[in-house]
Amino acid sequence: MAMIPKTLDEVLSYTHAFHERLAYHLLQCQGRQPSEREQMLLLHLAQQEKKLASTIAKLQGAAHQGVLGTWYYEYTDRHPIAAFQPDSIDFSDMDCDAISATIAELHDQLVDLYRHMHDRSESNSAKEFTAELLDIQCSQAKLVSFDSGRVQEI
Repeated sequence: MAMIPKTLDEVLSYTHAFHERLAYHLLQCQGRQPSEREQMLLLHLAQQEKKLASTIAKLQGAAHQGVLGTWYYEYTDRHPIAAFQPDSIDFSDMDCDAISATIAELHDQLVDLYRHMHDRSESNSAKEFTAELLDIQCSQAKLVSFDSGRVQEI
C-alpha cells in the first residue's frame, strides 16, 4: 500500500521522490522513443524534473521543523496523490503534444496540492513556505509548456 502523506515533510518527501522517479522514467522512455524530436523533449523534461527534485530536497533540508510538521491530511485523504506512479505512463509511444499534456497534467495536480496547502496554512511561516512551493511548481509548469513549444519549432 502506498504511503499517504499527512504532514508537509511527508508531502515534500513524496514529491521529491515523485520527481526523481519521473525523471528516471522519462530517460527510460527516451531510449525507446523512435522520434528524435520526442527524444530531445523527454531528455529535457527529465533534466528539469531532476532539477525540481533537487530544489525540493534543498527547501526541505532548510525548512524549520515546525513548518515541516504542519498537518495537511484533509487534502491527501481525498486525493490519491501517493498512489500515482509515473512509470505507469508510456511516454515512448507519445508525440510531443501528448508528452507535454501529460507532464502538464502531473504538474497541475501538484499545483493544486500546493495551492490547497497554502490556502489551509494557519501560521505565517507555513503560508510563506507553501507560497514558495506553489511558485516553484507554477514556474515549472509554465517552463514545461514553453519548452514543449520550442521543441515543436525544431
